[in-house]
Amino acid sequence: MGPAITLGMPNRAPPAIVAALCVAIVAFYAAICLGRPSELGAVRPSDAYYNLLVDGLRTGQLSIAREPPPGLVALTDPYDSEANADYRGFVFTSPDRVHDLSYFEGRLYLYFGITPALLLFLPYTLATGGHLGHGAAILLFASAGFLLAARLLVSIWREHFPDAGRAPLAASIAVVGLGSGLPIVMNRTDVWEVPVYCGLALVFLALNGIWEALRGGPHRFRWMLIAGLASGLALGARPSLLGCVLMLLVPAGAAIRTGASRRETFRLAAAALVPVAVIGMGLLLYNQLRFGSAFEFGQQYQLAGDRQDRSHFSLAYLWFNFRAYFIAPAGWELAYPFVRDIELPELPAGYGSIESPFGVLVNMPFTLLALALPFAAPRKLLPGMVRTLAIAAAVHLVPTALLLCLFYGLSNRYQLEMTPLLVLLAGVALLAFSSGGPRRQRVVSVGLVLAVLTVGFNLLAAAKYRGEQNASYGMALLADGRASEAVPVLQSALRLRHSQTAARVELSLALALTGRDAEATAQLAEALDRDPSSADGVYQRYAPAFLQLNREEDVDRILRATLDLHPDNAGLHNDRGAVLARLGRSPEAVLEFEEALRLEPENPDALANLAVLAMRAGRIAEARSLLERALRSAPDHAGARQLLQNLPPAGNAR
Repeated sequence: MGPAITLGMPNRAPPAIVAALCVAIVAFYAAICLGRPSELGAVRPSDAYYNLLVDGLRTGQLSIAREPPPGLVALTDPYDSEANADYRGFVFTSPDRVHDLSYFEGRLYLYFGITPALLLFLPYTLATGGHLGHGAAILLFASAGFLLAARLLVSIWREHFPDAGRAPLAASIAVVGLGSGLPIVMNRTDVWEVPVYCGLALVFLALNGIWEALRGGPHRFRWMLIAGLASGLALGARPSLLGCVLMLLVPAGAAIRTGASRRETFRLAAAALVPVAVIGMGLLLYNQLRFGSAFEFGQQYQLAGDRQDRSHFSLAYLWFNFRAYFIAPAGWELAYPFVRDIELPELPAGYGSIESPFGVLVNMPFTLLALALPFAAPRKLLPGMVRTLAIAAAVHLVPTALLLCLFYGLSNRYQLEMTPLLVLLAGVALLAFSSGGPRRQRVVSVGLVLAVLTVGFNLLAAAKYRGEQNASYGMALLADGRASEAVPVLQSALRLRHSQTAARVELSLALALTGRDAEATAQLAEALDRDPSSADGVYQRYAPAFLQLNREEDVDRILRATLDLHPDNAGLHNDRGAVLARLGRSPEAVLEFEEALRLEPENPDALANLAVLAMRAGRIAEARSLLERALRSAPDHAGARQLLQNLPPAGNAR
């Protein structure tokens, strides 16, 4: 019996397995994207930010079709993140939220790139009269980007590496679709992700155009025109994709090296750069008309969680970001989905937020093959045309990565501007090293192992991220008073990521509010058992809510876990005594108050609480003595003073 994988059989027709794999991956995207809630409260697609922009454009304005809140307009400094917080709206539950919009001269604008609106949202509205949701848009852009990358790999394989066999090709396509961060980030389908996926699709379209132009033929100038249009539109989606313009120069450079005429070289360059220039001028005019400055995209006028009217780029962030994006390993835990966030040192001064990035080279090891690509050329494993395409991709990748490493924040969605392209180059390397030579079986085996590890990590990280997003959604519903809706969402979050202590405690609260007391107690107990170190935070954040629900037994459970962490904390002993007193367990309460006084002899709260128990027992003189002692310790203790005033006259004391 021969080997299960035939490596040396040339096959110039794209294998059926590739088509089936692509269909399966797109279906997987659909399962992730469709039905996801909007973090910006857009219950209806018409309320989604990109559709608000479309509605504004259809009425002849560049601002979105939403008026700024009057309270925001009245602010002296509307960009003060603390002052404008009430007007920006709340996560998931504010249908009129304006968070992350740009506010300028009484109007609201979309800071995020206009390209998705022009390419997809506006045509959809004009064609159907309806509105396309952000989730559906991300599905379409992500699918387009993946399929364009797969097309490129198939074309390279068919033309240059057919003897590599089908396994390396299928593995490369699978990792591009499932192992490049694409399925992780799409678990949040909102305005932040739309332009990222749009830009990614356009970059892969530009690379396809460059590839077809490099192949020559009568349509090479048309393909370069497509590459130029795609690159210009990519800039309109994400200005950080400036590197895609630089890669357009690579085919012209290759033409010069191969002895092409000046006329042909000029035509290649012009075909690519003229559409970029036209689109670039359009973007500058768009900015000028909106903000009075061609180079202002709206960032400094953004209504965000921190001030945006300052520079957010610094060399001080370079090494910190590089570690996070490329070499920081993920943490691991025993509970599903096993993946934890990377651990980073103290944030640099002035740094912003971090949103679940992963060190690509460490956690997605298939990408390491891209670093081996330069070694394929000296060994004559990389044909000149493929080498030129790889150079073009690198010319885009390096400045994009550098720009992101200088930024004051980290995000897994930013990684999508680098990781899929890195995986594509790794796939090309696998094809090259698997083509010919006695060691190809070993190369294929290593490549398949790296592919499995990379896809596996992505799927686990996707489950983790989805669980976190569901937890945020459930917590928002609970905060909005929608406990019955919050319960299934929080349960889903915990199925996806078991170790979310806050989500489990919130589920306990939601269950209590819906009358499911036994389940509520069980969830709280499980939260504290799974993560005993969280008891302190749980007490600080959630004990008041449980007390309002008259769930003193649950509060006592939290306090006991907290005292295990801080047994010498007088305040905690006093608090537990107060809870026990509410439960009618006076002897135990007295012991807790006395322990508080042992640790802190003049603790006024413990003295006042002991006085209350003495009053209930009719020991008025003892109560008076305790209250007077409390007031000597804390003369402004209003509770002790009020209790003392309400005591019967001294002559009536026993």
